[in-house]
Amino acid sequence: MPSLVVMLVLAMVMLGLFYAPNQFVVLGGCFIVLMVRHQYRKDTPFLMTLFDERTMKLILMTEYIIITLPFILISLAKTELWQVLLMIVMAITLPTIKPLTTGRNRPLPLPFLYRGGIDMLYTIRLTWWVYPLLMLGAVEGCINDNVNLIKVCIIGQTLTIAMFGNDYRPLMMHYRSFWLYVKENTKMVLQDATLLLLPFLCILFYKEQDILWTINMFLAGLLTIISFLLLRLVTSNPLIFFVNIIILATAYVTTIMLGWGYLVFIAMILIYFFRIYDNYCFLWR
Repeated sequence: MPSLVVMLVLAMVMLGLFYAPNQFVVLGGCFIVLMVRHQYRKDTPFLMTLFDERTMKLILMTEYIIITLPFILISLAKTELWQVLLMIVMAITLPTIKPLTTGRNRPLPLPFLYRGGIDMLYTIRLTWWVYPLLMLGAVEGCINDNVNLIKVCIIGQTLTIAMFGNDYRPLMMHYRSFWLYVKENTKMVLQDATLLLLPFLCILFYKEQDILWTINMFLAGLLTIISFLLLRLVTSNPLIFFVNIIILATAYVTTIMLGWGYLVFIAMILIYFFRIYDNYCFLWR
């Protein structure tokens, strides 16, 4: 399911790039994707055990050219042939450049996020590369008065935060009570989700000048993230999980478009809290 979200987010970004008037946006998006892939790939030592250096570079060149194909097609549709040439040059020369290293592998530092939110920290470290792409799209929408593109980027950022996560049910034993669990996770979501969504919301408010609509987008995103965080602790059954995703996604879309989904979110969150308490109450007796 998370992989489907990545595909959805990337599809929205590519659609936004296609309609972006600024000629440098597509090239910048391609550069970010290639650099992130090259810098943080972990299969290089394994490939070196199977192939010689020349063959490995050819494999990487082929992979990077495949990655750039969507950007190349967009540039061809816009008749920006010089961008196509630059993208091909980047894909060919990048395998010859060694990734930057700091001497040891360290996790991405996130000093402004809530330190007790392990689930959110894991999610952000896993999907941080989506953030600059969505921010690029939001800035492009702001420059070219494309409010819909800004909203799409906010939706993409919300779904990325909500859908990615790990199974942290074993960590429930570290909470001394149910109310401590509620308190800690409320702090985590309020702080982390606000920090991650705030730049997009500021851009939206700058273009829309509508504080109520901006607050509605924020609250809808916040409730969606909370709901998915709780859902991962409620069930591991794929069918039940999928049905709940459909319900929450419908509530999210209804909320941001019509403002009618708040009651659904509140009801689902209360149900999830009840199920969590029922599943883990033996830990707090």
